[in-house]
Amino acid sequence: MVIGDIELSKVGDLKYGDWVTFDTTVDGKFSPKSRIYIQVLGSQGGKIVYQWSADPGFSFPLVQQDGLAALGIMFDPSQSAGFVASLIYREDKGQQTVITTLDKVEFSTVPI
Repeated sequence: MVIGDIELSKVGDLKYGDWVTFDTTVDGKFSPKSRIYIQVLGSQGGKIVYQWSADPGFSFPLVQQDGLAALGIMFDPSQSAGFVASLIYREDKGQQTVITTLDKVEFSTVPI
């Protein structure tokens, strides 16, 4: 069994253009074909406007992403945005992949 937790490294007001990092701890017996990563989703007005996944230790830029902009999905810096960062454990078991959310932390940006 693998357990873990995630916390936002910076405390205080976050805004468009800031970079966020997370403090994570993970413990347990890892499968040789497993991976730990962080997924960050951001929304405004009930729509996803931000999605990024990376290894722990990565600094996530809170900016418009080109791929989403190409789809017409815009991160509006003049409005607050709500975010959820999830600590994920992914384990490949032959033809099956098991994805487990170990912990989540919520945060938001303030309008600029």
